[in-house]
Amino acid sequence: MKCGKPIENKRVEYCYDCSRRRHNYEQARALFSYQGSVRGALYRFKMSNRREYGVFFGKEICKILGFWIRNCRADYLIPIPLTKEKERVRGYNQAQILARAISRQTGIPCKENMLVKHTETQAQKGLDARQRQKNLEQAFGIRTQCGDFVLAGKRVILVDDIYTTGATVDAAAAVLRKAGVWKIYVLTVAIGG
Repeated sequence: MKCGKPIENKRVEYCYDCSRRRHNYEQARALFSYQGSVRGALYRFKMSNRREYGVFFGKEICKILGFWIRNCRADYLIPIPLTKEKERVRGYNQAQILARAISRQTGIPCKENMLVKHTETQAQKGLDARQRQKNLEQAFGIRTQCGDFVLAGKRVILVDDIYTTGATVDAAAAVLRKAGVWKIYVLTVAIGG
């Protein structure tokens, strides 16, 4: 299992996406499948200022996926960033709230300013996998005052709210790999099919 999507055919090792494409991370896990009431809750968390949902999701992630998180032996949690403009308009970054909640539960430091999103990208919703990947090229970078030396040889868990095709976390992970991060894992509230 690579991305954490449910596998329908027990004779295959990877989901359809992972069997066709290499990811820039070791493994990903999600708490829920992105459907039904989870979809509505994540929408409210992301778009309706329901920040308290992030605390709840963080606690549940640690309760259900705590063993996996511990096995990652991560040095840092790194939330997927928003552009400054998008964060200013929304008022918060939902991945950052989630990463802080997980950090409080696990003791793993949350490095929320290490990764930056330079470019406002087109909304990923409605784009196919190739379009998503192209959309995110050059979107992420490392904040220069953090310095690459801080990341070299480290293990990190990227934190985001939703995993669909993996394009966002792959783009962020590629930047972290270039900065010398040794192992990259991904943790999300939900994963889409």
